[in-house]
Amino acid sequence: MPIIWCAISGHGYGHAAQVVPVLNALGALVPDLTVVLRTAVPASFFCDRLTIQWKHSPEQQDVGCIQDGPLKIDIDATWAAHRHFHKTWEARLSNEVASMQAASPSLIIADTPYLAIEAGSR
Repeated sequence: MPIIWCAISGHGYGHAAQVVPVLNALGALVPDLTVVLRTAVPASFFCDRLTIQWKHSPEQQDVGCIQDGPLKIDIDATWAAHRHFHKTWEARLSNEVASMQAASPSLIIADTPYLAIEAGSR
């Protein structure tokens, strides 16, 4: 059974909404495809949207932008959150590598999270 590791930014639902049709299209082409959704986006978002087998693996993948409303980015808060996220980078990376190795995916897809890309390179 082929497995895709799909890391999705938890910064809103836009990234998840972009990935869903891609995963459904791949599922139509690849029999028995299973996707591991590595994201802080709640599993409930995917329940009525994904038509393939999937497993939810909740984990913060990135910071995104801290916003004050839909159009205003709080630059100082974003950088502070980014620095905080990276204080534990090595532990996060080790955890991601171990989780990926346990799942043994055939493909890694990321809609912005660079943590999964770095882990996949190892």
